[in-house]
Amino acid sequence: MAFGRLRYNSGEMFGPTIFESRLMNHPYGRTSGITTVAQAQDTVRYAKRLGYDFIKVYSFLDDTVYDAIMREAKAQGITVIGHHTFGIGLRRGFELGLRMVAHAEELRPAFGVPVSSERADSLVQLFKEFGTWLTPTLTTFDAINNAWGNPSRLEQYVTEGIAAHVSDATITAWRRTNYHTQTGSVAPHFASYKEATRRLIRAGVPMLAGTDGPNIPGMIPGVAIHDELAMLRSLGMTPYEALATATSNAGRFIATFAPKATPFGTVTVGARADLLVVAANPLQDLTKLRTPVSVVRLGRLYSAAQLDSIRTR
Repeated sequence: MAFGRLRYNSGEMFGPTIFESRLMNHPYGRTSGITTVAQAQDTVRYAKRLGYDFIKVYSFLDDTVYDAIMREAKAQGITVIGHHTFGIGLRRGFELGLRMVAHAEELRPAFGVPVSSERADSLVQLFKEFGTWLTPTLTTFDAINNAWGNPSRLEQYVTEGIAAHVSDATITAWRRTNYHTQTGSVAPHFASYKEATRRLIRAGVPMLAGTDGPNIPGMIPGVAIHDELAMLRSLGMTPYEALATATSNAGRFIATFAPKATPFGTVTVGARADLLVVAANPLQDLTKLRTPVSVVRLGRLYSAAQLDSIRTR
């Protein structure tokens, strides 16, 4: 668990309040993973003892291990979120207690397969049946699509990142993704993810704003989230609905699935005093959120000049 979380959440460091999940996956590359039922149970218990807010399941877990994770998480009272584990399927995952799907690309039936119109319609019924949430992170896949086989677009992202004070380590990570060296096209996949999300929006499926950054090319912290709100708006959300994915919806999700946290996401008595102060009504123009007049963080006011100083440190 990152010690930075405690420093941010206490207000010692300026930044977001962090809710952290313990990633659980089958071993791949140079990473360790979970391969047995005993490991699954022990890791969930360990995550609970350490104070993780969630378990995040990934795409490659074995069936029996996945089942053990879900059973132990329920026993420990810790919510499971994450990816579409293809050997399990979304319905089985929802039945076992998966409460939020991270990334619209996880709506696909298998790797390399776009979301068909028929599947999108069935997903609407499935999400509504179980009340499951979605964090689409479509801006991330937009960036991947733009950089796919396109070295010049990657370099444009790098230039924009450097100008926005993205770290050298993050720029290096952008280059290592190698999206710019790929062949073919992922545009049809991206289009299918957007269409599936559009249908879920129309059906009223609850959603959260997210970006899957910063280690994807072009995902600049503090910028990409605004691009995501614009993306959701383009798919049919009202300005209020798009704004809610980053404010009141987030507060409602945490209140439901990590209920010991201080309430946040609304301007109400007893809620955490985190506010973005802008010069005009964002419900008329969401772009106003990109240039706040000031920010209130844990009750402390930061002017625009102070925010600029923090960015350039």
